[in-house]
Amino acid sequence: MYCGNPGLVLDCENQTNVTTINIMSTKYRVLEIDQSTRTMRISREDVMDVSSSCPREKKNTTLDYSIFDYAPGYTNVTFFYRCPDWNSTGFNYVSCGNSVFDDEGAYVLPGAYGPGKCEASVVVPVPVVGKLGDNVNTTGLGQVLREGFRIRLKIDDETICNECVGSKGRCGYNLLTNRTACYCPNPPYFSNNACPMASGASPQNSPSHLGT
Repeated sequence: MYCGNPGLVLDCENQTNVTTINIMSTKYRVLEIDQSTRTMRISREDVMDVSSSCPREKKNTTLDYSIFDYAPGYTNVTFFYRCPDWNSTGFNYVSCGNSVFDDEGAYVLPGAYGPGKCEASVVVPVPVVGKLGDNVNTTGLGQVLREGFRIRLKIDDETICNECVGSKGRCGYNLLTNRTACYCPNPPYFSNNACPMASGASPQNSPSHLGT
């Protein structure tokens, strides 16, 4: 039984050893989780093919801002597909390889834009410093996309979560109130803030019906 925020469900594919998360109907691969900073590094699943340098799906990278926010250090770039009137040397053109638009590739510009006169556009975050940033170039673009970006978990009451962990509890989620809750190793097993002082067992000893 899952007892966390429904927007944080992780899917584990045992055969490929890949973990994914679905955010706003887009599938992302989870590359790294840092519990101390409450951040995840994720990448769009549609850019993980090493033979492609462009997003396959024609939709922007969008977070559920009630749960997540972008970590600092990222900026947006936009891929423009099938732009018949774009022949300017000021635009960066990249071959998409094995993608839905593999016959034409895409133009890449820093910033977030709509498609304009192009057939489609896709906005993706990239690191500001050291990779592409504002000076977009096509060298290693696919690799930069596959390395992903960090997102930060928003907590509705960080004080409750800190008190919970400090009292040997496990910070979780109350599906009835849609708020942070504390799961405790001993009775009453659940608290709206911290576990009772008598709770001395580790969270790993919690009853199985609580879930993780």
